[in-house]
Amino acid sequence: MAGMKLLARRAGAVVALIAATTTLSTGPAASAAPAGGGHVGPGLVADRSADVTEATAGTSPEGVESSAPRIMANNPIDRAEVRKRAQTWIDEQVPYSQSLYHSNQYGTYRQDCSGYVSMAWGMDNSYTTYSLQPFMDTISRSDLRPGDVLWRHDTAVQHIALFMGWADTAQTRPVVWEEYDYGHFAEQRVWAQSWADTFVPKRYKNIVETPSSRADLVRIEADGSLTGWWNSNAFAGQWNAPAGIGGVGSTDHTRLRFGDLDGDSRDDLVRIEADGTLTAWRNNNAFAGQWSAPATIGGVGSTDHTRLRLADLDGDKRDDLVRVEADGTLTAWRNNNALAGQWGAPGTIGGVGSTDHTRLRFGDLDGDNRDDLIRVEADGLLTAWWNHNALAGQWNSPVIIGGVGTTDHTRIEFADLDGDNRADAIRAEANGTLTAWWNNNAFAGQWNSPTNIGGVGTTDHTRLRYPDLD
Repeated sequence: MAGMKLLARRAGAVVALIAATTTLSTGPAASAAPAGGGHVGPGLVADRSADVTEATAGTSPEGVESSAPRIMANNPIDRAEVRKRAQTWIDEQVPYSQSLYHSNQYGTYRQDCSGYVSMAWGMDNSYTTYSLQPFMDTISRSDLRPGDVLWRHDTAVQHIALFMGWADTAQTRPVVWEEYDYGHFAEQRVWAQSWADTFVPKRYKNIVETPSSRADLVRIEADGSLTGWWNSNAFAGQWNAPAGIGGVGSTDHTRLRFGDLDGDSRDDLVRIEADGTLTAWRNNNAFAGQWSAPATIGGVGSTDHTRLRLADLDGDKRDDLVRVEADGTLTAWRNNNALAGQWGAPGTIGGVGSTDHTRLRFGDLDGDNRDDLIRVEADGLLTAWWNHNALAGQWNSPVIIGGVGTTDHTRIEFADLDGDNRADAIRAEANGTLTAWWNNNAFAGQWNSPTNIGGVGTTDHTRLRYPDLD
């Protein structure tokens, strides 16, 4: 995979980065993980010594079904909701038990492996590994996605665990969330290949993929007008003819951002004013040139506007506001109802150490609806922090996820070009052509070879944006 691959010769650097950041830092440190409460979530894990094997698995037999109080029966559920539900038992440190039941906002479920999965999937009962079978389909190991499971039911072992990602680029060591034995809480573990290979990959029949559309292309003209290209099939180089979609008047184009402020799956337009106030135009139908009248939606005080980003940090489909401070810490305002001027109080959500803020990007790399953090390094490598629970300051340790070659970092952006819920990498070339890498599994360092997906003619690349307008 030319151009973007996890470089084997840099493996030592990956190990060093992880080892250096397993203790979260609250102050500037080179390559420091954003400060927070833990590293729960997928990401490359170089140390295999703690991998779970058959000898160390410690899985206990499960309990039996009961008619304990429960919630709505077996409705469709998306992967983001599965993760949100499963996370509650980890946060609440629910201990393993074959006879006890845990209650929270998602219902009451038995505290063993299959009860945990039943809860995460929002099922109407605490099923067992045996009785779950009619609700699952067998899938290929390569097709595993967060919210699927690894399942085993035989005379020796009856166990099921939620799959959350891979700990290695070869995809042999799964990262799982599980209830597995007395004396332990619901937790994340990494399984050795020898143990994982004794399990069957399964998918809940009621899982639904979160609907997503494709990022379009916008160029901000010198007079403030907006030219848009509708993404028909970007990776095949298919875009609709350019069309004028509105304008904001003569303005400094670097002050314009796009982000979905109201959760309607269409990115709105935001301008950062010189005094730090935010002006927004709601996207009613951008490709028809229909935007609501501009409205002030809040402000962040006098600030360098190049430090502000819009990103969905909590998976609620509304973009939050992030400011990269001079010391590399990140300040965030949760979007409660941005178009009504309602934001949460600012809070520190971590930091990346002293760094050039123009190298930071946000994008959902793994399709869990939460934007992850990416830094474009001086040598073109990409360092990423998986968003575990950003607004609580919880990020995974940084890992190198590939590289785009030595390049002007300001030419690199991330956007979902094919509607699979995962942000792809885009480089705007000097001649106006666009090169893209399809995100095959970014956190495992897997990207397709670079592809020419079209071009906009010779232009100032800083005038290009990749919002989802429709």
